[in-house]
Amino acid sequence: MKISYPPIRVHVWGGLGSQLYAWAFSIDLGIRFPRRRIVLVLHDGGVTKRKSELHAFLPPDLIEVVHDFNIPGDKVRLFLQKGIRLASRMLGFTRSGNLFSIRAFLLPWIVSFRGHYSTRMLSIESISHIRARILSLPDIFSGGFVEPDIALHYRLGDLLTLTTKAPLSPKLVLAGLSLAQKATKSELAIAVCSDSPEVAVRRISEGAGREVYQVALPPLQTIRFLISAKIFVGTPSKISEWVVLLRSLQKNGQLTFLPNQMSNQMNRVLSHSDSISYY
Repeated sequence: MKISYPPIRVHVWGGLGSQLYAWAFSIDLGIRFPRRRIVLVLHDGGVTKRKSELHAFLPPDLIEVVHDFNIPGDKVRLFLQKGIRLASRMLGFTRSGNLFSIRAFLLPWIVSFRGHYSTRMLSIESISHIRARILSLPDIFSGGFVEPDIALHYRLGDLLTLTTKAPLSPKLVLAGLSLAQKATKSELAIAVCSDSPEVAVRRISEGAGREVYQVALPPLQTIRFLISAKIFVGTPSKISEWVVLLRSLQKNGQLTFLPNQMSNQMNRVLSHSDSISYY
């Protein structure tokens, strides 16, 4: 008799970077539990409303979307849900938090995870799988794809208005670009990708000392573009983290520059970070 195992649901909140971490976790989880179906449950709730970016890669039965952005909660229902989740954790049906490890002791009846998945060492298998799928995206450049020499990812977006976080200062970004330019010893133009591209170009163009141009692409295509750059300069964001993770599999001498404040995070998620220079 064929046994029907219940799926394991991996809940995730946040944008593309967070969704990629959850996807990587689900890939490793599938290796740990080969007989279980792993379903990504994407919540659009949070500080800002986020949409699913992974429907292009996953079949419908392996991805669910929960529309819970700005939905007023019923106090009784929330209390009951909290109690059920607590009991489920105590009985080993669910795990929550951010320190997930595939090698940790997990009871065979585990059915869900709820967390951020961005503080664990990623496997080569999960990085390789995600990299191959992103590189398989169709080219959306009308004149053909051209690898940039120096590419900067400058996270701005909601950081321009949030009171709890701030984007990296233009002074520090220019310091990173200066290191990148010294490494090349040539006058290369700088391609800028950002969730606020015009603001990003305006912030750094005066101090860059060379041509700066914006490349406005959807999030997944942005990662695809930045992976191929000969020199990559990142700023604190999960998108920059993923560009570095996916570039880590390349052996063609590409250079990567990140701000010092990202070093601890990269050491957590990447087993070999010796190819990164910090500014």
